[in-house]
Amino acid sequence: MIKITKTNDGSYTLYSSHHDELYHSKHGARTESEYVFIKNGLKKCHHYKEISILELGFGTGLNSLLTYLESKHQTILYTSIEAYPLPNTTHNQYLETLPKKEQNSYQSIIKAPWDKHHDISTNFTLHKQKSLFQTMKLTTTYDLVYADAFSPRKQPECWTTDIYKKIYNHMNPNAILITYCSQGLFKRMLSKLGLTVQTLPGPPGKREMTLATKR
Repeated sequence: MIKITKTNDGSYTLYSSHHDELYHSKHGARTESEYVFIKNGLKKCHHYKEISILELGFGTGLNSLLTYLESKHQTILYTSIEAYPLPNTTHNQYLETLPKKEQNSYQSIIKAPWDKHHDISTNFTLHKQKSLFQTMKLTTTYDLVYADAFSPRKQPECWTTDIYKKIYNHMNPNAILITYCSQGLFKRMLSKLGLTVQTLPGPPGKREMTLATKR
């Protein structure tokens, strides 16, 4: 069962009874996504005129939306992997929680076809891929990776060495991997793969998060 839930900053997230976990932080869904993936991810790549992004876990589409809203001065190819897309009824309910000025953009993202490249605008191309992380097809290399699956505690199969070795091999030099996850085991795995790992202050309600760079 999926249920829409209000978070502390007034924005909304979803609760998955299957995983017994929220899609975003209860302390603020939008605040978390903006802090982790936009401020500490996309904005660290502001010098790129063209940027290729890989997202692990499309979920509500919030990260896609926030990235699109920040994409005015960059050309972005945005690939998002999701094994179990939400039903249209859930997306439509979530749509109603967003600011009116963002709803048309969100609809464009949600209505984009799966497993095809689709131009949301002249400078933002979205490729939503319906696939398990274990079998995802990575056909390009990436400058920025958003790791946003359910937590390793709830979904350990999405945080394995095999998956992240594949991602590492498709990261460009100086590419960044950013995630809310600060698990020690995960950070050690990234280091063993060859990434330079930094622990950053986390969003509200979370002490730490992780940034990893391919040198």
